[in-house]
Amino acid sequence: MATLNFKLAPQKNKAGRYIIRLHIVAGSSNTAVNTNISVEKKSDWLEKQQKVRLNPKANEILSEMMRHYQDILLALEQSGKLKGMKAKEIAEYAKTHKAGDNNIDLLLSLYSYWDNIQNSRFAPNTREAYKYSLKTLKEYNESIGKRGDFAFDDITYSWLEGYIHWLRNKYSNTNTVNTKIKHLKKVVNHCYEDGKIDARCRVLFQNKVLSKQYAVRREDNTEMTTLTRDNIVSLLHKDYDSPYINMARDMWLFSFFMVGMNATDLFDLKKENMVHTPNGWRCIYQRDKTGKTVNIPLCDIAIEIIKRYYTEEDEYIFTFHKHYQTYLGWYRTIEDNVKRIAKDLGMCNSEKVTWYCARDSWATICANELDISAIIIDRALSHSTKSLAENHYIAKDKNDVDDACTMMLSYIKSASGYHNAQNGEILKGYSWRENVKRDVCPYKPYSRNKLNSNPLF
Repeated sequence: MATLNFKLAPQKNKAGRYIIRLHIVAGSSNTAVNTNISVEKKSDWLEKQQKVRLNPKANEILSEMMRHYQDILLALEQSGKLKGMKAKEIAEYAKTHKAGDNNIDLLLSLYSYWDNIQNSRFAPNTREAYKYSLKTLKEYNESIGKRGDFAFDDITYSWLEGYIHWLRNKYSNTNTVNTKIKHLKKVVNHCYEDGKIDARCRVLFQNKVLSKQYAVRREDNTEMTTLTRDNIVSLLHKDYDSPYINMARDMWLFSFFMVGMNATDLFDLKKENMVHTPNGWRCIYQRDKTGKTVNIPLCDIAIEIIKRYYTEEDEYIFTFHKHYQTYLGWYRTIEDNVKRIAKDLGMCNSEKVTWYCARDSWATICANELDISAIIIDRALSHSTKSLAENHYIAKDKNDVDDACTMMLSYIKSASGYHNAQNGEILKGYSWRENVKRDVCPYKPYSRNKLNSNPLF
């Protein structure tokens, strides 16, 4: 792969200024292309930042030139022409060609293809997420004047950079930005595998040099945005005025005690996933994300939460399907209220706290406070391990995971201020407020006697 870099000309021109040049290196050959940008003093050029000091217009011109050459390199690499080309040949090619000139198949509509695959290849909950990502993409294109159809040929480095920048401004949560980009990448890969487009778009996402420039990395706020033991105990005693905040609290806690169960798996949890064994109740389900089977013991706190929402006539453990048209609508309600809970708990960066924090919290407490090995934590979280021995030669013992769950429950219950569930002092707000109308709060106020007579438990 050829490399690109802006540098100052070693000598001043006739006007007494230093011209900025684009240097192209391909193998052992190199060349320099003059830009229309120059500086009076060497100190005006910031080499590391590849920017002119205090000159946004000049920097915009340089950025656009760099994007053009990067798109050209990607197109040449995809077509197989880049191999063996000299730096000077690349420069000449870039002057007379556009990146998409040889990719007429890419004129296929991205919008239409996206609609087709999201309706035919994804599970209902996943489909909703992709639908929302497509809506976001269309919104961005309209903001930059692309109000008609959008083809795969329109996906360039320049466009992708702009899209990510727009997403970052729109969403404060880095993981949300990552998800949108992952969805776009997935659609591009599907289209390539279907033989509908050539590899240029796919190469854009795979190129290591470019990926470093556009990658949106998950923020490392683990210490600040994970729940502590005190947070967990506090939530077990919390009773909020809003039934929706109480719902978010319950589901967040349930996810935590179920080893960080994903929201989509919780939403789709059915009675058939609850299995009674000689050693107690277990929850056995397949993760929507990976298809792996998860087998987790149900602790008394998790059962207590289930009892609040469970009805005999519903096939689902939680009755959210009756009250929300889509998974995404329910999830947004949860996410909004999780942030309110985080703020109430005094967690740092509460606006960035998400559902996933429950999963991160379980793993963090296990590792840092219970001294549970990383292998057991990965197994509990259903992570894929890179270890060949772990994957193929070591028999996986679920007892290790059960022990970790038991240790976690004991650790929470041993905290100062914890009260046993039997005396009714934890999980307050057991009944939804009587004065909340059914059309406002979709959950019935249950009595304790009603709940204790539940046939499932």
